[in-house]
Amino acid sequence: MEMKYRIKYERNCAKYLQRLDRNTQIRIINAINQLPFGDIKLLQGNKDNYSLRVGSCNYL
Repeated sequence: MEMKYRIKYERNCAKYLQRLDRNTQIRIINAINQLPFGDIKLLQGNKDNYSLRVGSCNYL
């Protein structure tokens, strides 16, 4: 069964990614592209939003 999901990037997210070094950008984008697999957790008190851990950082 295939899960459907949508990734929504906000403008400040794109700006944040541009400020990062190239290796970190690639790690984050690869982790996002591999969703729904990876270190993801449902945010507490919310049924639609998740957190993705890449290295020592969490991304919503």
